[in-house]
Amino acid sequence: MLLSLFALTLATAPAAAAPHAASDAAEAAGVSVVFLNCQVGQTTLTDCKVVNEGPVDANAAAQAVKLAEAMAVPAALAERNPGRIMLKLNVQP
Repeated sequence: MLLSLFALTLATAPAAAAPHAASDAAEAAGVSVVFLNCQVGQTTLTDCKVVNEGPVDANAAAQAVKLAEAMAVPAALAERNPGRIMLKLNVQP
């Protein structure tokens, strides 16, 4: 449920003013920031692809995809957005 709420929050939140500053702070704390583009299914996210501008640690990318595909999609989100969704996940490889 928490992951569903997190995904819904990311889907409806406005873009951050300084995403690179947030990414730099996360990396300094030993966390990798991974941006994903996923297909919204009826109950889950599928076909997730890493879309970071720069290089991403392979372990962090695999962990982020695994986390995203395990997220439950609320029915309301699936009905309103049957296409693709962008996610920003902070993972610790």
